[in-house]
Amino acid sequence: MRIYGLDAIRIICAAIVALGHFPFDFTESLTPALGSTAANFVDALLGNAFNGPAAVIVFFVLSGFVIHLPYTSGRKFFWGEFAARRYTRIIPPLVIFMILSFAFGRPVTDWDWNNTVLWSVICELIYYTMYPALRRLRVSFLNQTFVAFGVAAALGIAGWPVVESSGEDYVVFGYFTFLLGLPAWLAGCALAERRERFRVLTPAAMWAMRVAIFALSVIFRAIKFHGEPYVGVGASNVYLLTVLALPTTIWLGFEAKYYAERTNRSVRLLDRGGAASYSLYLVHTLALTALANVLVLGDIGSFVIYGLATTLGTIVFYWMVERPSHLLARRFGSAARSRREMGEQEARLRSPS
Repeated sequence: MRIYGLDAIRIICAAIVALGHFPFDFTESLTPALGSTAANFVDALLGNAFNGPAAVIVFFVLSGFVIHLPYTSGRKFFWGEFAARRYTRIIPPLVIFMILSFAFGRPVTDWDWNNTVLWSVICELIYYTMYPALRRLRVSFLNQTFVAFGVAAALGIAGWPVVESSGEDYVVFGYFTFLLGLPAWLAGCALAERRERFRVLTPAAMWAMRVAIFALSVIFRAIKFHGEPYVGVGASNVYLLTVLALPTTIWLGFEAKYYAERTNRSVRLLDRGGAASYSLYLVHTLALTALANVLVLGDIGSFVIYGLATTLGTIVFYWMVERPSHLLARRFGSAARSRREMGEQEARLRSPS
């Protein structure tokens, strides 16, 4: 079961992550044309406009939604099929990314991937591993979400001194970061079960909601980088992104309902591009690393080169790594499902009637 339009959101979010990692410094380039005041304003706007960690929260909600969606319509769950599909899609590109990272200069002794873009992939792998057990609990995904929010809040409160001493980053708790993102992922699962409760909004209302969510992400990024003198440790993404998960889930509920009822050619085209969102998410950091060795990044010229390098790298990585992984995942998943269904059929035939 698939809802067109959701992959379009993925590719937009991956682009936001890529833009958020670029060190914008357009002031010198823009000053002759705009003047120093306007140039500084544009530079500040660009520096706060792209909240990559907030985009990852969108990924988490969408991931939980897409994972659980088929099973809300009666599809039988088989662990072998699920594991084959999920892990085969994620792990081969991850391994290739690691190899390329070492080739691009990462010390071979540095295996702390939690301080790279892989932090969110690590979280996803943990959620995939937890999902078969979570779906067997006699607790709804909505109630599991509430519990997960409580755990995240408790971690944030108990870890206040850690946040205070280590900075505002979301990954301050290291490999326990998955506990912070778990409420968003479970909210996606709960959303899959309750998607029909949302109504179809008008295009104008949908765009108003999209603008509001984007504006909120910009505000939260500004708070993270500039809000510590006013809100102290509360400026950390540990707290900001946990709060952001709730409005993000509501927004995506309306998006899912909206695209289930209507779509258009441009959305479908963008949706097709969304198949490469994982590639874009991984490759842009490799492009940054490679370019940093030969360019001073920040000005308009280097930004254009970064955009071209990232686009080309994403296309190559998708066709050579991610797409083959997708095809293998489908093949392995279908084979696992067929074996399980044949086994169940044979068991029924052997059992006395």
